[in-house]
Amino acid sequence: MTSTRPLTALMLSNEINALRRLHGMLEHDQVNSRAEFGDMMIAAFTHGRLELRELSDDLGFSFSTVFRWIEGRSAPHPSLWPRIIEWVMAALDRKIQAAERQMQEISEPEFA
Repeated sequence: MTSTRPLTALMLSNEINALRRLHGMLEHDQVNSRAEFGDMMIAAFTHGRLELRELSDDLGFSFSTVFRWIEGRSAPHPSLWPRIIEWVMAALDRKIQAAERQMQEISEPEFA
């Protein structure tokens, strides 16, 4: 018997697609302005649900600084953008892999 969770599968599929599209855009399109950097941060942390604390801890920025970047009140120096974008892309990869594992789990047969 297969576990049928079509609504969960639909939401996971949409999440995976959105995360992949964001990752692809970051991979192929450069962030050239403060507005684009801010948009990337909103997309990744608000809509992509990445964790601010992970970025701040991993890259050594204060939590409040990262929060201000997402709010658009400030931005790091453009020389730091590639390092931050690289981290975001790696975090998106991890999130995509986790969602794909979830998708596989809900698609696997259940044994009673």
